Amino acid sequence: MSVPLVLLFVGGGACASAIAVFLLPRPLLVLNIAIVLYLYPFGLRPINVGPLFDYATDGMIALALCAWLLHAPFQRQPIRWNVAWLLLAFFIFWASVTLLWATDVVEGRKSLVAFLLGSILLFLVVQQVRTIREIDGVMRCLMIVGWTVVIAGLLTVRFGGYQSGDRLKIGDLNENALGVLLTLMLAGVIWPVLRSSGRTRLVYMAISAAYILSTVILVLLSGSRGSTISLVVMLLAFWFWRPLRPWAKIGSALVAGALMVAPFLLLAIQNRSSEDTGNELGSRDILWTAAWRLIQDHPFTGVGLGNGPIELRPYIAALTSDYAKHFGLPAHNPFLEVGCDTGFIGMLLYAGVVISALWQFFYNRRRLDVGGAALSAYFPLVLVCAVGYISSFIKSGGMENHPTFFALMALLLIPSQIAPQYAAKQAWRPEDTPLSSATLRLQH
Repeated sequence: MSVPLVLLFVGGGACASAIAVFLLPRPLLVLNIAIVLYLYPFGLRPINVGPLFDYATDGMIALALCAWLLHAPFQRQPIRWNVAWLLLAFFIFWASVTLLWATDVVEGRKSLVAFLLGSILLFLVVQQVRTIREIDGVMRCLMIVGWTVVIAGLLTVRFGGYQSGDRLKIGDLNENALGVLLTLMLAGVIWPVLRSSGRTRLVYMAISAAYILSTVILVLLSGSRGSTISLVVMLLAFWFWRPLRPWAKIGSALVAGALMVAPFLLLAIQNRSSEDTGNELGSRDILWTAAWRLIQDHPFTGVGLGNGPIELRPYIAALTSDYAKHFGLPAHNPFLEVGCDTGFIGMLLYAGVVISALWQFFYNRRRLDVGGAALSAYFPLVLVCAVGYISSFIKSGGMENHPTFFALMALLLIPSQIAPQYAAKQAWRPEDTPLSSATLRLQH
């Protein structure tokens, strides 16, 4: 090993140690940094530093866990074993067992690591995000990631040689994943508006309007029909709650104005629809049918974690002559993909995670929706973004362990960790910026 390389390793190790020493006494700060790194899209990471970025992400998540373990014994608050997280832990255990009969163990390990990283962050969020100010930190992370993707997309449109009518490709980011990501991150962009007043509120409102306009443009240029549907569903859902209706009006006006001024925004979707030889589902019915047949052949064991796309190939070949078009694709439904990998046992556990998180979200909405509690605005915002996200999630491929899935689970579980009286008390601390009484009341 050359001397410069040794110096590089020594210098890097010294920097990493210094960062660790600085962050360990600050568990919330290291958690927020880990969330940003974890959610940052893999497709936008520079190729030359991709492995280093992965190491930094994994290391920051490990550091966040260590920081919490160091501080947990000195906290008065007990560890809360959330039902959804426990079901996820059982699912991960069963998924690791299925590696015993997996054909490709390497792919299985990759999928298992993805589930483990997501479960660790979900556990840390549940344990540490228990006040309004801590929710502000999580929302700030979502906003940072969302704006990073928007800026990257706009730069690609302006300087990346984009041609009208083509599908917008931002780095190596999947076109169909763009809308899913931007839709969920919108919660972090709107949250500061709901938490501010006066001139500050107007500034944040303008920023959120710019984000929505950018999202509309990027999603349409991506040519993703599922993401477009999710965006429309989300904008329509904004009308159902008075605190969110300003964004319904803003979104509707921006969509109408953008299409009137620049009708070419629809060209990518129109071209894709005319060129698609499948049906309106993008031939997903073939993938779903093939996945269901595979599950019927391996009902209890599955084919092994991460091996669904491999074992799905002969089933797809039996259904269509256009085999090459679907070669190596997953089932494009998270529940079917989990069923292919881990059988009905894993499928039920995975569905239990989602159902439990949704049930806790709605249950605690009623429990915490008390007069003046700042969390009352949290529920419609997260619900609307969740509806938009799930509209695409349910027909997307490889999303069962995607970072955005764990981010959504965290947003759904956060309210269950906050006591009603503590939430109401925290909402009105002098150092917090209160919501106006009109904004705080949910009106259906």
